Amino acid sequence: MKCEEARELLEALHDGELVPQTRATVLEHSRACPDCTRALKELEALRSAIAKAERFEAPPELRARILRAVNDRSTGINSWRWRTTSALAASYAAVAILGGSIAYEVTSTSLQRDFAAQEAVAAHVRSLLDERAVGVTSNDQHTVRPWFAGKLDFSPAVANLEPEGFPLLGARVDYVANRYLAALEYGRRKHKITVFVAPSEGERFDTPRRTSRNGYNVIEWTSGDLNYRAVSDLDDQELQEFAALMQQRTGK
Repeated sequence: MKCEEARELLEALHDGELVPQTRATVLEHSRACPDCTRALKELEALRSAIAKAERFEAPPELRARILRAVNDRSTGINSWRWRTTSALAASYAAVAILGGSIAYEVTSTSLQRDFAAQEAVAAHVRSLLDERAVGVTSNDQHTVRPWFAGKLDFSPAVANLEPEGFPLLGARVDYVANRYLAALEYGRRKHKITVFVAPSEGERFDTPRRTSRNGYNVIEWTSGDLNYRAVSDLDDQELQEFAALMQQRTGK
């Protein structure tokens, strides 16, 4: 097992989510690899620190200032100033809340996409370690697509790219980023490409998004009402070629 493969599985190992065979493989590598051993210890230390974290309490000075402001208002002192200040404070608060909401929305979407990409890479690595994970083995798109019937609440598009050098190998149902989705497997010489397909549900990629995680390239795009995430250790140029072909064949 390579270090980049083990790193993708350390969190799942710590959470007890790996099947026995994969768990044994990761543990064996971690014991022999100082870097992975250190990474696992750092993960354990981080989670322990989070579990012990205490709730933040406002300092006494802030509490006293709020109480004084409330008392001033209730006794009518400087009522005009209070109303004016309150109005200004409310407007500033509204702007801050609105700006914070927008920032949160952008940040939240970005984090969700990063999380989904990371989860997709981890699922791809697990499939490399356990070939039995394939649900249906076939290079026929007319066999693979009907296989999903009754297993998912949507029907993934399956393209035949064998003439272009990307033969279909099979498919499976996987669980990535908190939902069940279709995982299509394609080959390229000795490399494997996993394409995760799920309904867009409001998250759309107006233009293909390219990222990389621990030596694996990821390309994400939207075709019709479905999102696609292609993951492989292929070089970036070849994976882009594959993704462009998939978009042409699955676009609506």
